[in-house]
Amino acid sequence: MALVVAFSVAVGVHGAWRGPRPGPQPDELLAPGPLVMEAENSNRQVWKRETQDGQGVAVYSDRRYEVSIGSKTWLTSAPVLLHTDSQWFVDPLHVPVENATRATFLKFKRFSEKEGTDQILGRYEEIGLEYEVPGKSRVPMTLAVQFYPEKELFLFKQRLPKGLKKTNTTAWDMQATLGADNVQHKAFLDATNPRSFVSGVQEGNSDVEKDVFTMNWPSVGQFLATGQALIHFPSFLEADTFPDHTRHLTWNGRFATARWGAGLGGAGGQEGGPLVLFAGEPTSAGSLPTMVLAPFDNFKSNILGYNCTVEDFIGSPEYTAQVCAGPHAHLEALPKQFESTFSLSFSSSGPTDAMHTWGKTLRGYYKKETTEGDVLTNKLSYWTDNGAYYSWYSYDNLMEKGRPADVLMNLAEEFQENKIPVHYYQLDAYWFKFERENANCKLNWEEQSHLFPDGLKSLGEKMNSTWLYYDGPTCAKFEVENLIAENKEDKASSIEMVTSNPYNLTWAQGQLATVHPNHAKSYFRALMKQIKEKGAAGYEIDFMDFGYLLFKHYNAEIETAHNYLAAMNDAAVEHSLPIQYCMPLPSDLLASVQHSAVTNARASQDYQIGEDNWNIAATALLHEAVGLRSSKDNFQTNVKNGAINAALNALVATWSTGPVGFSDEVGSADYALIRKTCSEDGTILSPSHPPRPIDRTYLSATSAPSGHIWTTASHVAGDTWHLILAIETSDAKETVGVTELFPRVEGDVVAYEMGTGNCGKGSRVASCVSKFSKSQSLNVHTGTRKNPSKPLLFRHFAVSPLRNGYALLGETDKFVPVSSDRVTAVRFAKSGVEVDVKGAENETVEMLFVTPSSPSLVSARCSISASSQGCTIVVA
Repeated sequence: MALVVAFSVAVGVHGAWRGPRPGPQPDELLAPGPLVMEAENSNRQVWKRETQDGQGVAVYSDRRYEVSIGSKTWLTSAPVLLHTDSQWFVDPLHVPVENATRATFLKFKRFSEKEGTDQILGRYEEIGLEYEVPGKSRVPMTLAVQFYPEKELFLFKQRLPKGLKKTNTTAWDMQATLGADNVQHKAFLDATNPRSFVSGVQEGNSDVEKDVFTMNWPSVGQFLATGQALIHFPSFLEADTFPDHTRHLTWNGRFATARWGAGLGGAGGQEGGPLVLFAGEPTSAGSLPTMVLAPFDNFKSNILGYNCTVEDFIGSPEYTAQVCAGPHAHLEALPKQFESTFSLSFSSSGPTDAMHTWGKTLRGYYKKETTEGDVLTNKLSYWTDNGAYYSWYSYDNLMEKGRPADVLMNLAEEFQENKIPVHYYQLDAYWFKFERENANCKLNWEEQSHLFPDGLKSLGEKMNSTWLYYDGPTCAKFEVENLIAENKEDKASSIEMVTSNPYNLTWAQGQLATVHPNHAKSYFRALMKQIKEKGAAGYEIDFMDFGYLLFKHYNAEIETAHNYLAAMNDAAVEHSLPIQYCMPLPSDLLASVQHSAVTNARASQDYQIGEDNWNIAATALLHEAVGLRSSKDNFQTNVKNGAINAALNALVATWSTGPVGFSDEVGSADYALIRKTCSEDGTILSPSHPPRPIDRTYLSATSAPSGHIWTTASHVAGDTWHLILAIETSDAKETVGVTELFPRVEGDVVAYEMGTGNCGKGSRVASCVSKFSKSQSLNVHTGTRKNPSKPLLFRHFAVSPLRNGYALLGETDKFVPVSSDRVTAVRFAKSGVEVDVKGAENETVEMLFVTPSSPSLVSARCSISASSQGCTIVVA
């Protein structure tokens, strides 16, 4: 059972007590109204709430608080800290005077209690710690813990009705941070190469976080992001009874790359995301206790800081929080009526279930459902991004491989002739005038006339297609006048831009700009209007880490970054354009729960032939939790042209639930491979979820799989068809158990391996299908490639419900044999099975079945007539 907990600067009152305990009995804890402690330095328990599975939060009279699972305390609180008026304040009970070198103490007023009802989360109980910040203004602050019994959710809140001033711990100074003369020395950048970690195991060792590539893409966040919070609540240390083998999972940096390892470490500050803590080994009962700590609001300013040292204030390291939650310390002030919230949620079933439960609660609160898809994620596409055959922006001569307009027209004609239904084409950072050396930043928002002489609108009409328009960094010399002209309906007579200091990375240097926060609405309305008139299918925003971290305007004030994303979303909604986030930080992904136009985000690095940008599953776990589909980026399909792992890339793109965009040279695409991804009208046949690593992935090296093992599933009419992918599993005895699938398998199932030729029309059931149950696992050993120039070894399996002796295996020539994008209903009966399908006009759909009476697989089909939108396959 899953639990969600939220911490607030107000604390609730009722709860379940379990077993003998010290201190007062429940009716002694809190009388109505404010509670005045008899002795401040006592340590009696004044409040505790637990879930039905015994996961909870306790608060003590000395203002400590603890998080426990069952009989063990996992986390204990670090000192309450606050930075304002350019100095730190601390609760005097949390740091003895002799351990404070420059002691400025908060004044504790009282405990308070409160009950109420939230329209979405339901009834809550709250306990608050009321403080006063010394000084002329006597700023009040309440730190609260709330418990929502109906959701089994805890919230930690920080409330400052008068706000705070002078809160930043250091001046935000890009020039000082990046080095003398506004230039960051390349040698230093190379020596401290980026925090860019593989979202998966490497050579079977999940404890070692290694660089995926020898990248020359240092993250600006490595130098500009802060890991310090200006308020520490909640803040945690490992308790004395913290389980020895506890593990963490989190997401960090551009593309929100997943990282995991031992202990409480892992929080990432401004570059970080939710923190998942879980037992290193399942309990004897088979459970895997897990908790998720994450921001619940103010997503671009709330952080989970790491090793939150305040060296000039607290002289003893044991008082340094290992994780501190609060607004990031680049903020220069907090507004009046400020409130900030973090959630703590639990599961007994491991990280995957914990993230699912946390995400469901978060999406429900912000009323963002998992997207049903749009043209970007539902339809086949062609891409010209980095790694594509035609990545024109990377060529010194933009005509090197042909004029883009001519090449794109040739591609469209070829695809139409071969009945490959491409619905849109992605245009990367060459369609506008740009500066290559300056991160391909845009100089204007108009197509280059020598590349597209008739304009993109006209070209799209000739191709019978639409465009996904790329947007990346903005040059300091950006020509903003055309946006002003396009934005006459807004009263603003100008669109103001702000510039960064010059920067120098190993792969880019120059000076960038962005729109002033006060003009973001006008700016994005003009951008979206122009591309909509040019036949846009959607909008891709890239370099999101640059666009945030390089600019003081978006770091110093709490609302500016939120308003920037909101302005982008609102303009996209106005023009019916879906958005893809690229190079997002985890905070961007969390913020997307407030933005309905954001439907998908990149989960991988750029596609590079031979590299592993297929490795998306752990990042996709976060995407799905916040209601986004995942993008694997483009891929080439023709192995003769050097496309390594073409089949694996195509499969992962299809399973991603996001865009499926191939990127081959004219006349070279592998059409048979492409057809495995979609129906005849170009509808991607996706599962219902992106792939997720099995939970064993995050355990220690001795327990983790010997390679990558992912699962996903399709849901149709109350039944679930699971899929399993194994990549480079070295252990010959590597297996997957039926209990490792998510969601949980209900009823009897059978499994079969796809892509082997053993499960075709007329194949023997015994040579294709195997039993799969709690007593019979599935061997997923692949072996490992011996030559790095050869494709990675992988195997993929489908798991089908078995009802009355019948099993629908589906379209075994597709990467997803049973997809809700194809199958609309399945009706099992004692005497047979009926399957309703949809597809293209005049498309014939053929599926394979297991039946109780035939030793061979049974094939059945139906054809979709011009006058209908589907047909029914019947097997009796």
